[in-house]
Amino acid sequence: MENTIGTFWWDHMPTASRILREAQDTLCSGRSVVLRSPGPLPWETLLVERLTAPLGERLGVQKLKELDVSDDTMSPGARLLETFAEEDQKDEYWPSEPEERYMAQHPEISLSRAIVIVRGIRGKACEAWLKTVTSYLAAAGERHGIFALLMEDAQSRDLRKDMGRYLDLGRDLSEQDTLMVCQAVLTEKDIRGAMAQYITELAASLAGYAPEPAAALASEGTALAHDPLGTAAAILGKDTARQREAVWRAQIRTVYPILEEQRQRYLQKYGHRFPKDLSIPNGYGGYITEPKELEIVHIWFLCQSRGLADKADIDQLARMRKARNDLSHLDPIPWKSLEALGLFR
Repeated sequence: MENTIGTFWWDHMPTASRILREAQDTLCSGRSVVLRSPGPLPWETLLVERLTAPLGERLGVQKLKELDVSDDTMSPGARLLETFAEEDQKDEYWPSEPEERYMAQHPEISLSRAIVIVRGIRGKACEAWLKTVTSYLAAAGERHGIFALLMEDAQSRDLRKDMGRYLDLGRDLSEQDTLMVCQAVLTEKDIRGAMAQYITELAASLAGYAPEPAAALASEGTALAHDPLGTAAAILGKDTARQREAVWRAQIRTVYPILEEQRQRYLQKYGHRFPKDLSIPNGYGGYITEPKELEIVHIWFLCQSRGLADKADIDQLARMRKARNDLSHLDPIPWKSLEALGLFR
């Protein structure tokens, strides 16, 4: 499932596939590229495969090298010198100048013949790698290495003129992209309709709209609907207080509209039985005089106190009243209550 959804994301999602194509074209043209994401890059291993797949012609003259610097304690310049220079070339390096400038001025060092994919760039290392690579490219001649910097960076940074392309997933991708990939997961699991919409919103909200963790949550299917906090804790290990708010936000987007539809339905069913001279305090110093202005609590009270509806409808209105009240007080509705309401049948 993970590889299938990752393939769908990078090959078929409009925004993601456009970003990938632009990165591929940049590398194939002999220029460097930065891919920046505010969180972990979605399906990063597959992204690297897709980035390097069309480089066949360039690889005839250049060597592909992948670096994972997520646990690196070395500076970017030191890492490049350590990786690409021979021992005698390292011996000739004098620390009075930056390592990247030394390598730029010595095209016999193998970096000049490399396409370098750098993964795991995070936090302060983002600025350091940008500075190092732009400095290297500015000092190098026609023969130089090509870089793809994959950065997990909370700050959006301006394009540096010496970099070939700067692609910002945080800017270009939207919440809708994450919702769409969750819908694709649920289609694979044959979950549709209101339940699919609810699980989609839950997964996206709990994951903070990060595509890959959202898809992982959506792949849990109805288990996520039944126990969103427990499922999120098992998969994401996130803060419970924040996740509780995320569930509430998902329910505001999905449950609240359904409750409103049902309110309208009960008004149509029983509105003609309500007193013609309605005068119900609205809590703001005025009065409700039109049936269409009645909230669920008012409909429930009129039907219950005046015997205007059968017991099944009065009980359902009571459950709706409780659900609407919970959401109004920022409390997520537990699954048993949603199940009793029958909102996702």
